[in-house]
Amino acid sequence: MITLVTLPCLTDNYAYLLHDDKTGATVAVDVPDAGPILHELEMRGWPLTEIWLTHHHWDHIDGVGDLVAKTGALVVGPLRMRTACPHWTALWFRAKASALPAMMSM
Repeated sequence: MITLVTLPCLTDNYAYLLHDDKTGATVAVDVPDAGPILHELEMRGWPLTEIWLTHHHWDHIDGVGDLVAKTGALVVGPLRMRTACPHWTALWFRAKASALPAMMSM
């Protein structure tokens, strides 16, 4: 089963957690602020395995650095985001199997 959690972030934004009970994988979709996400993950005892980014606006990516530093999560996003956000490293976009196929087959 996939559990979806909606988390209010900043004053007018949201982040989303998708947790696959079968595999234990947890994905954060857009991460405006690391604090609420880390709090929810700790409360539920879930590891953060991936971060999925829809686009490069600050209110969707500001929590990436802290989340990667604290969890080692793989960051997945459009390749063009690498040039739009030069402070990111190529390592964040490394090729690695994603939890997406398993979650989408549910």
